[in-house]
Amino acid sequence: IAENDGGIVMTITKDLLLYFIRDRKLDEQSEITQKQEFSGIQHWIADVRKLKREYLYLCDGNRVPDIEEKLDKDICLLVIFPNDQDTEIRQNMIRKWKAFHENLIFMQTEKTVPEVMNDLVEIFCRLVEWDKNMHIAALEGKDVQDLIDISEEILEHPMIAFDASFDVLAYTRHSSSHYKIFQETVAQGYTDAHTMEQLKKKQIFSQIKEGELLIAPAADEKSGTNIYLQFFSGQTLLGYTSIFCGEETPESGYLDLIHMFMKNMSFCLQRNYENRRHGRMMYETFLANLLGSAEIPEDRITEQVNMIDGLEKTGYLVLGILDFANQEHVPLKFLARLLERQSWKMKPFLYENHICLLKYSKTAIHQNLSFDEKELHILEQLLEQYEYRIGVSNIFTELKRMKDAYAQAVFTLQWNQKTEQNTEVLCQYKDVVMYHLFSRMESEMEPVSMQSEFYRELAVYDREHHTSYGRTVLCYLKNDCSATRTAAELGIHRNTVRNIISMVEERYAVSLDDSEEKMRYILSEQIQEYIRCIE
Repeated sequence: IAENDGGIVMTITKDLLLYFIRDRKLDEQSEITQKQEFSGIQHWIADVRKLKREYLYLCDGNRVPDIEEKLDKDICLLVIFPNDQDTEIRQNMIRKWKAFHENLIFMQTEKTVPEVMNDLVEIFCRLVEWDKNMHIAALEGKDVQDLIDISEEILEHPMIAFDASFDVLAYTRHSSSHYKIFQETVAQGYTDAHTMEQLKKKQIFSQIKEGELLIAPAADEKSGTNIYLQFFSGQTLLGYTSIFCGEETPESGYLDLIHMFMKNMSFCLQRNYENRRHGRMMYETFLANLLGSAEIPEDRITEQVNMIDGLEKTGYLVLGILDFANQEHVPLKFLARLLERQSWKMKPFLYENHICLLKYSKTAIHQNLSFDEKELHILEQLLEQYEYRIGVSNIFTELKRMKDAYAQAVFTLQWNQKTEQNTEVLCQYKDVVMYHLFSRMESEMEPVSMQSEFYRELAVYDREHHTSYGRTVLCYLKNDCSATRTAAELGIHRNTVRNIISMVEERYAVSLDDSEEKMRYILSEQIQEYIRCIE
């Protein structure tokens, strides 16, 4: 982009324009050493004398201008000859053109001068549109992946963008790539130790300079040549880009194309970095503070929530924590960014080496549907190569309860890992809340001492007499003291149920219709289940 007469005009280098017509028969004859840039293309007619160096002029090769004065050497002429012209005639005309001017490009084509001009204008417009779309995307705060999606067709070669930690930020998703290192890095989501070692041996990082391209061998010798770029915001390294060129040596015009891309990518990364610092950082810092040890005053929570988009002080919230098998080999930052890009109610953030998913809703969330099928499907697709579980808290209605929700989700994961009770991906705190309670009380007393005397005595009777009266009583209580439903569930006659209940009540002097007795017995059974699990 360049300023011109008070406006802003797109300029394109001569090498870049020639790169897009490299399939034509071209012969450049120029002693001009500095890079030439054009802001437009014109068909030159010889009687027009005032030529501008910022234009590329197209000429009919068979019409050498009959003018005496020399053209400015910075004026570039593209001289076009028909493909089917006699070689001797063409060579004679080329000699005349060389005598006339020193900054020339000769082209042989089956197309006429106006047709070639249309082709060049179309290339020019395409590049202008691409540059504009990249710049707008960066201004709008679009993701790096959006910029690469916009550029993929024009840049042609496979590309990966990394953050400063060499985790994958984005990559060309539609360009076919047979490079093993490209495929593996994208699949892993980060640059592995072996690749990093190869890059260090070749001193790639020490050779890359800010604002410049580095053409150097790929980490994998079989992948040929790469173009490496790095991006900064002041003194802060934002990331790297690696373009896989394979066996091709990048042409000067292609490098000019990469420079165009680089300017917009740099602008995008800088804006995203600033936005992330003032938005994402604020969001993650606030949630991390909520989970920290210090108590945050109510008015401070209100103030912070008002500054952060997508957060409300009250509503219906649920917290999920992702737990991975082989956690140390999982690129958590990369996966958190992937999850963040989804259009859903989840807000991912990192805390204590966990990916946390905070879900907010203005309307009530049913505990059984805290994570719906669509959300679980998104997780399944994005995390298909990982083995994982999700610990889910109870629903809470105030952000200040985040710390409790985190403790619930963590315990849920720890309990299920320890006992292997639940083999499902989704593990809910509501299913283990009593076990959490007993585990906290265990430091003060043995769990068995919390059981009712009636429960323990009936258990002893069953063991000594090889009966299952305890099971019948539990089923009876859970069926609201209905002998009919209990009999149906146990597969015995209802009179048998009634006889057992009457015998138990008489022998132990209890009334199973009493709500307190019922609660103590069921609680004792839950304690027994807890004891079985920890043993």
